[in-house]
Parts: sequence; structure tokens; C-alpha cells
Amino acid sequence: SSSTVGATTLANGLMQSVTGSAPSALNTMSRALSLPGGADTSEFQPDSAPALVALALLHNGAHERAAAVVTSAIAADDASSQTWARLHLLGAWIAMVRGQDTILEDLPQEVVRGPLRERDALFLHALIVGLARRSGDLAQLRRAWSGAAGTLSSCSVDLFNLLPIGELWLAAVRLEE
Repeated sequence: SSSTVGATTLANGLMQSVTGSAPSALNTMSRALSLPGGADTSEFQPDSAPALVALALLHNGAHERAAAVVTSAIAADDASSQTWARLHLLGAWIAMVRGQDTILEDLPQEVVRGPLRERDALFLHALIVGLARRSGDLAQLRRAWSGAAGTLSSCSVDLFNLLPIGELWLAAVRLEE
């Protein structure tokens, strides 16, 4: 139906990201956000549409476009939604990748203090570890790693967790864990 055109286009973009070319997949996924039903969130989706598009853009190095998607989604969202914390964490991740260092101070306190869903908690801990790793402070990195260990052991590995797991893996290598 016309109300599911966006969701169908998003699903096609996800398939293209596995079977086709990255530019084509990113274009299809980005286009889905502007179509009816493209930005709707369902409990049956693996993630919200803006988060999926932002993740795909991040994985392909399109940080500016990912930031634009997240900023637009945050502006249309509110603190009571199930996607609010996720979008803020993705925005913070983009800021970290771009070299900003006041990321934790800029995150809403509701996100930092939680409670968070499992995937969001993993992103928050990996963000803290990533900032510590980038600072070069080994003691800070050890404290951050210690805080992330419990979250890491309870998470499931899937395509949507590759960024935080990769960041935690780099920290583990640095700490010889």
C-alpha cells in the first residue's frame, strides 16, 4: 500500500547493501526516509529507519550524510519515543568519528544515566571506550573497558552492532585483553 512504500524501499536498500553496490544501496535507503512509511518505527524492525540509514552511511564513510540523517530524525523525535536515545547515541558516535571530544558532555543526561536497551547500552559503553582510547590515557581506557565488559558479554553480535564491537575489539587489542 502507499503507507508501506518507504518500508519496502528501505528493505530493498538493505538487500542491495548485501548483494549490490554500496552507492546504490545508500541511495535507496536514504530515499526511503522521505517516502510514506519510510521513517515509521515498528517493533518488528531490527532498528529504526533513520538509524539503519545512518549506520549504513557510517559504514561507508559518509559521515556528513549520516549526521544530517540523525540530526533530522532527532528534530522529528521526542524523549518519550523508543528511538530517542538510539538517535542521540548515533549522533555522538558520528561526532567521535569526526574527532570531537566533548561528546559525553553533549549527550542528554537521560541517555548517559539510562536505563538503556541492550544495543544502546553497548553503543554507550563503546563510545566511552572509544573516547578513552583516542585520548591515549591508558588508565582511563582500563576504567572504560572495565565498565564495558559486562555489557559486551551480554550482547548478541549482529550487523547492527559491528561499530561498537569493532571499537571494543580495538580497545581489547590495546589492553592485551
